[in-house]
Formats: sequence, C-alpha cells, structure tokens
Amino acid sequence: MGFFVKKKIANKDEVQLLLEPVETLTPLFLEGLREYAAKPRICLFFDTFEATGRYLDEWIRNLLEGKYGDAPENLLLTISGREPLNPDHWAAFGDAMSVIPLEPFSDSEARSYLERKQITDAATVETILHLSGRLPVLLENLAEAAPNTADSVADPCDTAVERFLKWIKDPQQRNLALYGALPRYLNQDVVKSLLPPDANAGALFQWLCNQPFVSRREDHWAYHGVVRDLMLRYLRQVSLEEWKAANEKLVAYYAQQATALGIDKKEAQWRDETWRACQLEYHYHQLLASPKKAMPEAVRAFAAAFCTLWDDALPWSETIYQAGEITKDTEWGARLRKGMAAYFAKEWRDALPMFQAILNSGFIENREDLALLWFLAGLLNQLLDEKNKAIECFEKATDIKPGYHMVFYNIGLAYSGLGEYNKAVECYEKAIDIKPDFHQAFNTMGNAYSGLGEYNNAIEWYQKAFDIKPDDHEALNNMGNAYFHLGEYNKAIECFEKAIDVKPDLHIGFNNMGLTYYALGEKEKAMECYQKAIDIKPDDHEAFNIMGLAYSGLGENKKAIEWYQKALEIKPDYPDALMKMGLAYSGLGENKKAIEWYQKALEIKPDYPDALINMGLTYYDLGENKKAIEWYQKALEIKPDDPEAFYNMGLAYS
Repeated sequence: MGFFVKKKIANKDEVQLLLEPVETLTPLFLEGLREYAAKPRICLFFDTFEATGRYLDEWIRNLLEGKYGDAPENLLLTISGREPLNPDHWAAFGDAMSVIPLEPFSDSEARSYLERKQITDAATVETILHLSGRLPVLLENLAEAAPNTADSVADPCDTAVERFLKWIKDPQQRNLALYGALPRYLNQDVVKSLLPPDANAGALFQWLCNQPFVSRREDHWAYHGVVRDLMLRYLRQVSLEEWKAANEKLVAYYAQQATALGIDKKEAQWRDETWRACQLEYHYHQLLASPKKAMPEAVRAFAAAFCTLWDDALPWSETIYQAGEITKDTEWGARLRKGMAAYFAKEWRDALPMFQAILNSGFIENREDLALLWFLAGLLNQLLDEKNKAIECFEKATDIKPGYHMVFYNIGLAYSGLGEYNKAVECYEKAIDIKPDFHQAFNTMGNAYSGLGEYNNAIEWYQKAFDIKPDDHEALNNMGNAYFHLGEYNKAIECFEKAIDVKPDLHIGFNNMGLTYYALGEKEKAMECYQKAIDIKPDDHEAFNIMGLAYSGLGENKKAIEWYQKALEIKPDYPDALMKMGLAYSGLGENKKAIEWYQKALEIKPDYPDALINMGLTYYDLGENKKAIEWYQKALEIKPDDPEAFYNMGLAYS
C-alpha cells in the first residue's frame, strides 16, 4: 500500500496538490475566472454560511487580499447566512461591502410579490401570508405551487423547520431547539423544566442562546417571532400528545414559581408583579395544552385582573388571544382583545359586548368580581344613555353585594336621568346610609329635589355636601341654580362667585352667573360673564348660544345671529340654537328665513314645543292663521298644558 501511494504521487505537482490543495488550486481557479474578464460581472454565491463559513471564511478573505493572485475586478461575492460576518475579520473590506438584512417582507412587499405571481384571491393571499410569516424563501415556495384557493395552500412549516435544524445532529440539542420555542420567555430555569432530569441544563441553555434564531431581550431570551411560529405549528402537527405534555411541564413550573413567592391574599397577589408574570405564563401554557378546558379559568383570571388592576388587565386579554392564535381557538381572545381596545378608546358601545359575554358565560365565581363586572356593565349602559338597562345591571350588582354604595348612587343617577326623582332620592339615601360622608350623593340628592321643584330642600342637601367638602364647586354651583329658580338672584350670584373662587376655570359658573345678571336686568355684566365662559372653553356651544340670547334681549338681532352661528359651527345639530336663530330672523322681520330655521330645529328634535309654537307665531304674523293653528295643535299634542299655545291659538281663531 505504501509503495502504491509513493508511485501515485511521484509527480512533483501532485505532491504539492496533496500537501497544499488550497494554495495549489486557488490560483488555477482565479486563472479560470479571468477568462470571463470581459463579462459585465462575475458572481460567486456562498449559501448557508453559518455552516460553510468554518471552511470558506478565511479562504474568501485571502482570495480578496490577493494571496493567490489578482482577482478579477468585476468579481461580485454574495454571502448569505443566519449570522453577520465577524467584524474583527472583515473590517478591512467594509468600504466594499453592503449588508442586506433578510428580514421578513413587509405586508405590502409580500402582497406585491404575490400579485406579480398572479395570486390575487384574497383568502389565498391571507393564507399564504400567515403560513409563510412573510419569510421570502417560504413565500416563494408557496407561490411557486400556484395555489388557486386558500385550501390548496400547503403549510411549509415542516420544510422550514428542517432547514433551521439541518446542522443540529445532537438529539438533545435538536429536541430543545424544537420545544424551546414553547415558552414566550426563556431562561435556564425554564429550559430545565423542559429537559430530562439528567440533562445538563446549563450547557444546553448556553448552546440554545447561541443559536441564530434566539436573541437576548431585556431580562430573558426569546425566539425570533417567525421561527417560533413555524416551530409551534410543526410541533402541533407532529404530535398533540407530546405538545400537551411539554406545555403541562411549563404549567407546573410556573405554578411552582407562583407558590414559592408565599403570597396568600388575593389583593397582595395581584399587586405583586412577579406573581402576575408567573400567572400569565401559567394560563398561557394551560391554554396551549387544553384550550377548551382551560378557558373558564383564564377568563376568570382576566376578570380578576380587570377588577383589581383595571387598565393593567391588557396583558391578560393579549395572552388569551396569543394562545388562541396558536391553537386556532380565537373566539374568547378576539372578544377580549376587541373589548379592551374599545374600552381604552372609550368606545363604550363596542366595549359592552365583552362584559356581557363574561357575565353570561357563567365562568365568574368570585362574588366581588361578579358584582363589580355587573356594576361596570351598568356604567357603560349609562354612558350610552341606556338608563333602564343600566338600572338592571346595577340591581344585579346590589343583589350580589348589597353594601355597595357606588351602585345605589349610580342607580339614583339613572333614575334622575329618567326624570323619576322620587326613586332617585331613595337610592341616594341608601348610598348615604352605607357611606355617611359620601358628599357626591348629597350633591345629587340636591339635584333630585331640584328636579322635583323642591328648591329649598335641594339647598339643604347642597349645603350638607359643602359642609363635608368645602371645596365642592359643583355643590356651590348647583346651590346657585336653586337660588336662581327661587328668584333669589343675589344669593345665587354669591354661590356662583364662591364656586369660581374654588375653581377659577369653571366656565359653567360664569355662564350661570351671566344668566342671573341677565335676569336682574344687568345685561352688560351678563355679557362679561358669558365672554369669560367662552375664553375658558372656546368650544362651549352653550356659551355662544347664551351670548346670542343676550344680544337678542338687547334687540340686537344681527349680532345675536352671529353668536348663534358660532354655536352651530361647534354643534351643527344644536336644536336650541337653531330655534333661537329663527327667533332672531323673526325679530328682523324675515319670517320666511325664521320658518327655515324652525324647520331645521324640528328635523333634529320633532317634539320641541317652543319651535312648534314659534312656527305658529310666524305663520300668524304672515296672516296664515290656519297654518298657525296647525302648529299650535302640534305643540299641544306634545305639551297639553301649555297656556301660551292655547292663548295663541285663540288669537288665530279670532
């Protein structure tokens, strides 16, 4: 055998080739390349450099440095891999290099690519975007299959995962690379919970952290989002039993972590950030393991988070949604996510279905949480002006938790809004019995008595609210209104002044004080107050409307029209300003224009008796008495005891 080798390599060139193959062959390689020097560009491509770089990195640099001879000037090298080139080795070539990160396409780029491939069916496009994660190579694979329906698009996750794991031969490392994708937050302890008891968790964790698809975040490690999504889909396809078992290991790990904190009381648990973090991951992996079985407990946790933390409940809805995205069980996650988004945006009508779904689910067992959720549903209905529905929700809350003063208070507000002031008084009394220093209830009790026309009683309750909270500007302002209705204008002004002393930017206080001065005949002072209200709140349509009324009272109808117009610029559907605009034109003798404005007011508020009566008066002034009588009759249908309508109808008949 030794003789044979000696015989074979007797040639000097062959000996050199055997001893120094790179140094021998590379100049020959370059010589071959120079034959193409006349070409516009010579391109060399090096793929999967994270694996091949160990053999090629130094050779390419030596090639470019001229160690083997001059390289053609029109040579272009393209190196692709998961990791960037070592900056210590490649710094000298920085001016001649261009780094192109191959992140997933943007949504618009991916759609444009599919359109060029003549894939335009909306459902098919969405399916391809979802399955590929917009990774260029996967997008290309799916597009090349030319699917014509969403159902014909094959999931490429197995192909993609095989590419990511191609160079991992060790079984434990390969298994960890797969199942390490399960946790949203990676550290050595989490990895250990997934490994067999005899595995070297520290060494395996360090190996995993060095993989190109794992990166360091603030206080943990995590998979690249697209890679993680592909691996999770692959794991669920391979074995649901193994998927469930791995997630249950993580459930047990996070349960143990939460218990180890030693926090027993519910309030203290929810206030502890570490406990909450453990619970989020506990529920996340429960939902991955058994979506249907785990959902009631997860929704209960969301409700508890919302009732305890309010705005900080967002991670719970997001966790349920993310788990549902993976298990294809998105009903609850989508509902909670949409509800929370609407809640933050104060879009109450879109937020309410979330509360209704939770309350109707039967999942909530904690009575405190259940009462609060009914209360919140009542508040949303109240904000939507659904007062009867609000009362129903509030009453369910009181059935569960009878000593909840805020519920009785809000039932009182709802009854006041319905004009049922006696019922409102009963509710406010219950709220005060539970919480005797509840100054808001004393204030709204005064409002209820004002609604009943019992202004002296109202003043007593406003005074009680003021005694409890001497800086209660609302009680002072409301007391001023009560004195105004009693005709005690000077006392009313004293109250408004005190309210403004407490809150100098109380625009409604200036408005009310202006109305009071107007009633006293001090119109210039009234207009000064209105102007101050406008200066504080330039978008207060009511203040502009009142200013117009003041000018009308002075007989300056043209100026009044200017102010009404400003009110309507802010609130075009403001019936009172529309009606008063008609009055101003009537005062100018422009009756036809007046009718147009009354008509606009009635289009918005068909049961507006003042607009109906003024319409009748205008037709009376035009000598069209039959039409005038028709309008007075319409006013009386709405307000049968209106003496002005009867009197004017009498004039028209005569």
